[in-house]
Amino acid sequence: MFQSCNGSVRLKSDDDKEFSPCLSKKERTGPRMWSAQRRVTLDVLMACWGLGTWLGVNGLYVQLPLLVERLPEGWALPSSMVLAIQLANVGILVYALLKRLLPRASDAPFIYGLLAVGTLALVLNAFLYERTSMVGGTERSVAYLSLTFFAALVGCTSSVLFYPYLRHFRDVYLATYLVGEGLSGFVPSLLALAQGVGGEPECLPSADNSTLYPHYPPARFDSTVFLLLLGCLSATSLVSFILISTLSAFDSERVAPAAAAKDEEATTQRASLLSPRWLGVLVLMAVLNALNNGVLPSIQSYSCMPYGTQAYHLAVTLGAMANPAACLAGLYEFLEVEFLVLSCT
Repeated sequence: MFQSCNGSVRLKSDDDKEFSPCLSKKERTGPRMWSAQRRVTLDVLMACWGLGTWLGVNGLYVQLPLLVERLPEGWALPSSMVLAIQLANVGILVYALLKRLLPRASDAPFIYGLLAVGTLALVLNAFLYERTSMVGGTERSVAYLSLTFFAALVGCTSSVLFYPYLRHFRDVYLATYLVGEGLSGFVPSLLALAQGVGGEPECLPSADNSTLYPHYPPARFDSTVFLLLLGCLSATSLVSFILISTLSAFDSERVAPAAAAKDEEATTQRASLLSPRWLGVLVLMAVLNALNNGVLPSIQSYSCMPYGTQAYHLAVTLGAMANPAACLAGLYEFLEVEFLVLSCT
């Protein structure tokens, strides 16, 4: 522990978490974070684990330009999908209740179960997304929306479940996990761009030439293949976490239980969220999340409808790529500054 200039006492846990305990004091020199001593294999596994966080939500979202043409909800499908995703926030309440009932239970089994549910939901959705049921006299995509709910449980719960587990490892691996989390939006968008939407629909006459019906050109591969690819990526995330949590080869990269407990205790000593400053931040976060995750995705199909399916496809996929691309650009700037600092020292 050390005392800061204003007299407050803080835990000095960076040294324990930044450097590997298997290194000697002489070897514990050099830059932090990306240029610190690290296990590349663990970096790869951390990135693959982070890939599974928002993979289901982002992957299903970029499929909307194809699904609105095939499912009975039509252009109103995004609003129903947003509702199913928001309902998946109940996973946070379930996790809080389980931690209340089992306070000493490890987070690893919860993560196993959550990733397994997300993987299974994506695989089942690949074969059941076109199954419909009658609800209140109206045809509805019950199977697709129900499986979307279970796939969204991973993303909605990961922020309160995955991040605390990372305290058991050195801080240097947080960056690679966040890179993987950014790729959970970038990779599905790349797959959607490769898939395409097949072009604009054409009006073709019926067999008796009495009416016209829309014909949608097929994409390069259908939604079943796309969702199976997402299921494979989610399974990769599950396997990666199993290796992270069970392999003894990474024991040297873990933080001692006492240091992790001190770090957890330090994070619990924070200002009250009821203070005016925090209330303002929480209100702004609520408004921004309501717009980005609720209002805008629900109305985007209607705003893009006059411009056709191709425009809607590009708006969805490029929009999903914008956030992780901006984060990776910020990471590049950070690495560039760090390199310049190291070169001058």
